[in-house]
Amino acid sequence: MCGRYKLTTTVAELSARFGADVDPRLEALRPRYNVAPTDVMPVLRVVDGRRRLEPLRWGLVPFWARDLRIGSTMINARSETLFEKPAFRDALHKRRCLIVVDGVYEWQSTGRSKTPQLIAFDDGHPFTLAGLWARWHGEPGTVETFTIITTEANDALRPLHDRMPVLVEQRDREEWLDPDNATVDLERLAQPRSWSGVTVRAVSRRLGNVRNDDEGLLTADGVDQPPDAPAPPKRARSAPRKKQNDLF
Repeated sequence: MCGRYKLTTTVAELSARFGADVDPRLEALRPRYNVAPTDVMPVLRVVDGRRRLEPLRWGLVPFWARDLRIGSTMINARSETLFEKPAFRDALHKRRCLIVVDGVYEWQSTGRSKTPQLIAFDDGHPFTLAGLWARWHGEPGTVETFTIITTEANDALRPLHDRMPVLVEQRDREEWLDPDNATVDLERLAQPRSWSGVTVRAVSRRLGNVRNDDEGLLTADGVDQPPDAPAPPKRARSAPRKKQNDLF
């Protein structure tokens, strides 16, 4: 599965890299080192014929849901069963999107302990994951949400988990995003292909607490910070968790 990721690339860089307009609400985007379900994050869609980065909430909420709570159980969608589940089948034909990230996390079990691992390209560049989106109407208003599609893990990632997100490469983005294309070659796109240039490395166990969201998370426990790097700021224990509908 994919339950945490990071996005520290600036909005300007994302816009240039993916040739996308930017929703003004994303101007407040700050570096995120610990993105968790229910967070509102940039998603790439096609709107009026143009690519556009827009803020959506992680955890798909179908239009027929009674409330938003179902979203926390629908952060991922298995590629093998998309056609079987109503919540995903309709979205696959009409509401595909790309989730923009520059690293994803997975936990590796060693005995009784688990260590989070960062999966990212060596040069740190952002990449896109296959996703679906939905629009829900209710209290507190209209909310747009997304889910990340997963597939079987490739050989490199299987020691961490039996699932991994579906990576959509540059050559396939146009096909995936095209709202006029009701069918896509899902079987091909969801193949557990190798990710060339990707490195897996341990990071801090502090990642397990969603309140922690600082650059220090990228350093493995027990590894000293570089001499010229300032220590990450400490967050007060009493600091409240941000509201689910707050942007960033």
